[in-house]
Amino acid sequence: MAERESSKSYHSTSRARTRRTKTSGVSTEKVRIGFLFGMYFAVLCLIMGLSRTPVSLKPGEPAPYDIRARVSFRYLDEALTDAARKTAMGTEPGTYTMKPGWLEEVTATLRKILKTVKDARTEEEASRRLAEEAIDVVVMPLWRLKSERGAAVLDDMEAKTAGILVELGENGIMDDLQYTDELSNGRSFIRVTENGGSRTVLLGRDIGISGTRQVLAQRIDSVLSDYPTEVIFIVKSRQMAEIVPNLEYSAEETAKQRQAAAERIKQIYTQVSKGEILAYKGVILNPITYKKVMEERSAYQKGRTWYQVLMEIGGLVFVTAALLTVAVMVIRRSEPSRKLTVRRWMVLGFLFLVALTGARLVSTYLHRENLAPLGLIALPVGMIFSLTTAITIIVVGTILITVGVGADLGYAVSMATATMVGVLLIRDVRRRSSILQTGAVMGAVWFMAYVAYRFLGSQETMLPVLQEASFGLANGLVSGAVIAGLMPFIEYAFQATTNISLLELSDQNHPALRDLLVRAAGTYHHSLIVGNIAEAACRSVGADPLLARVASYYHDIGKMTKPEYFVENQPPGRSPHDGLSPSMSALVIISHVKDGADLAREYNLPGVIVDVIRQHHGTTLVEFFFRRAQETGEDKDKNMSERLFHYPGPLPESREAAIVMVADSVEAASRSLSDPSPTHIDNLVGTIIQRRLMEGQFDESGLSFRDLTTVRVAISRILVSMFHSRPKYPGQKED
Repeated sequence: MAERESSKSYHSTSRARTRRTKTSGVSTEKVRIGFLFGMYFAVLCLIMGLSRTPVSLKPGEPAPYDIRARVSFRYLDEALTDAARKTAMGTEPGTYTMKPGWLEEVTATLRKILKTVKDARTEEEASRRLAEEAIDVVVMPLWRLKSERGAAVLDDMEAKTAGILVELGENGIMDDLQYTDELSNGRSFIRVTENGGSRTVLLGRDIGISGTRQVLAQRIDSVLSDYPTEVIFIVKSRQMAEIVPNLEYSAEETAKQRQAAAERIKQIYTQVSKGEILAYKGVILNPITYKKVMEERSAYQKGRTWYQVLMEIGGLVFVTAALLTVAVMVIRRSEPSRKLTVRRWMVLGFLFLVALTGARLVSTYLHRENLAPLGLIALPVGMIFSLTTAITIIVVGTILITVGVGADLGYAVSMATATMVGVLLIRDVRRRSSILQTGAVMGAVWFMAYVAYRFLGSQETMLPVLQEASFGLANGLVSGAVIAGLMPFIEYAFQATTNISLLELSDQNHPALRDLLVRAAGTYHHSLIVGNIAEAACRSVGADPLLARVASYYHDIGKMTKPEYFVENQPPGRSPHDGLSPSMSALVIISHVKDGADLAREYNLPGVIVDVIRQHHGTTLVEFFFRRAQETGEDKDKNMSERLFHYPGPLPESREAAIVMVADSVEAASRSLSDPSPTHIDNLVGTIIQRRLMEGQFDESGLSFRDLTTVRVAISRILVSMFHSRPKYPGQKED
């Protein structure tokens, strides 16, 4: 009883000293935390308050409801403007250049024929000379005309024919294909440039080469009517064959003129009245309608009064503040205070901002809210924190993302359902491949939930719904892959340990465990047994059995520094403590806690393991050496302090640490049982738990009286199975 009172008194003093240490400088810490929270809240409101696009409306998809104009507005109608400019470009005439020297070119052959006939002395000579020039013509009618009327008649005929061509070529002659193209585009005239100037020419019938030939034939018949028919035929056929277009199409100048015509068309604005329906429910939003909806939204935003803006900002801030406050309160109530370090709050808040910002980006630029990366924060939180915290993050995140991007209820339902399923599955994963499987399941749930909601009581088009749902499937797959790859960095950022890391630490080939086996084999086997006991006890009360088992493996690694001073490593009949004073022996025993924490840091063990090492003895009394000090009278020494016989603590701050404390004490005490019957074992376990309870060792652990009763039953069952009697084999002698 005296030892128990001594331990309880020391524990009270230690707790008071710890409280004074924690409260020192608390004002500065609160100011810093308050400033950080204020900055975070401002950034969150800024992200939430950015211009939001109604992402439930997408071009190419049906409108989910009748969309009406909330205000009258005028918007730039690009479709009408483009149509008007295309019309202007289409009606702008082509530009042609007059070909120089055209008359000489088309009359050259006729002039050569007439001159040859006029200069020749005989008909045969004229025929021979024209044949040498490769000109095929019947000379006789022309030679007869010269003989009858004189050589001047040939000059007169040449002049009259040239006059006809000059008259026809004055307005220009076009190729038939270009002529047809101009007419088919509704143009009534063309632009002709000549000698640095330009003029317009009507597209008459005689401007095309075919029409010009017909007119030429008629004019020659008329002008040369007093000539013999054979002569008229020669001139007409020769000239109709030689005539070619004298207008050359200028593509560059035409494009320049048509572009200028388009630029002269001013932008066209369309007026929309308040209440006018912009898009009917179920009608596919084409780019023009979608732009009109966006213009209405922009006009509404610009037309708001300062009061409306203030009310909207105030509502946004209030909703955000309320959700954030509720989330913080729930998390603080569901998590032990030791878990909620400033660093973890900051990392949690940062991931939340990343998720919200990512949702804004994919909805703004990709118009795909099903790509909102809520799983990137929900899955790590589900692995590191409690289920309550994870669900709180999902609910608050879903609401803020839905409000922030303007998504509808279908996206919110599918997002929340999928991430909750993912959190439930990922809590017990023990392999990195399981994270990928969890992501796949989450994506599948996202897909099915979205499709089910869209077809619930509506006549949605199948293909767009499946396409949008496929992005939710991809979201889950990508989230699982990213989390699996970034898990080491996430653990480092949160300074947390997951089941995957604990399983890696449970490998008996870990350097710390190998060294423990070599240096202190008895302690090694003791730790394995403690791990089995603690794991069963934790499983019975819903604590983390894996953490308890792995922490038990390492809880006594500090004994490696002086293994011979601990009874499980000592050979029978010899003890180094025989030559030491009780206080020195207690000092050696107690030092294994500090040595264990130092070694754990050297082996890069996670903080949660270091915490169990430091806490697994709490502030208990080293009873054996304290009693020896009383027996030898050493405790009467004025320089002797009772604190020398107490572990420095701290008290166990988690259920796992407290259970490891009990398992460690029970395993050591059970070795001294001469009759390990179930009754004796149960009494031993009950006595140890009762003693630690009376000493206040469980005050910070969160274990309830019901938990302690359950732990007692679980540990007793394990010890009974360990100490059960075996049947004697045939021929075995009695001990």
